[in-house]
Parts: sequence; structure tokens; C-alpha cells
Amino acid sequence: MKGMFWRVAESYIMYEYEANLERVKAYNVRLYEAIMQRNPHNCSLAFCKPTSACIDEHNNISESFNNVIDPSRYLPMVEMLEITRISAMQRIELRKKKAKDNKGRFTKRAAKFIADEQKKLKFIKCVSRSSQGRCEVLDYGKSVSLNMRM
Repeated sequence: MKGMFWRVAESYIMYEYEANLERVKAYNVRLYEAIMQRNPHNCSLAFCKPTSACIDEHNNISESFNNVIDPSRYLPMVEMLEITRISAMQRIELRKKKAKDNKGRFTKRAAKFIADEQKKLKFIKCVSRSSQGRCEVLDYGKSVSLNMRM
């Protein structure tokens, strides 16, 4: 059933969407009705505009969660939740250790990102400064207000 659902969700054109939906209906009418109870316009790529602003199809939080529960997905619910809880605790402890060892103002990843962005600054001009760390910046003809103290 999971594969059939994802084929419906990942259908890019209406013909493909309708054909996959008919396969679901032929396989299990209750599954078809459950899909139709939700708004199908929200759960299939066939209804998405080609000008959508989001590049990613999946969001990182749900991907991370699914990655954690995948090994225990077929266990009883209480055991699955217990494994997920333990995994979350271990992850939190690992992050605490990394944060404790970090002596800089930013994480290594953030520092690398900032350094990469600073390379692009040669095209940016500071137009005017004001009090409390605010300034107006001109970037490729666009004027942007920045708070430099955050």
C-alpha cells in the first residue's frame, strides 16, 4: 500500500495521477476513500504549479525523524517510541559535547558559510549607517536594511 500511495503522490501529470488512483481503488476501496477524504490537490505533484518556490520535495525534520524510526518501524508502537526516545537522548548528548568543545562564536559549519558569503561581499556597498548597529546596504541595485548586532 505504501508504494501505491507514493505513486499517487509523486504523479507529475493528471493522466498518471488518475491511473495510479484507479490502481489504488482496484486494490483497496477503503484506501482509496481514505486518500479522497483528504484534499488530493494537496498531496500530489500533479496539482503543483511549476513555479513552486520550494526546491526540496521533503523537509529535513521529517526525513530525520523517518531515518531514526526506520529500523524500529515494524516493532510494536511502545518499543518503537522507546527506541526513538533513546536515539533522541543520544543525539542531544552528542550535540552538548560538540557545543562544549566549540570555542568559537559560531559552529564550524556556520563559520564556513559566513566565510563563503564574505567572498561575495566585494559587490556590496554600505550606503548609510545609523545608530544601534543598523545600516542600509546596496546589493546589485537592491537596497536592504541590516541589523549588524544580532
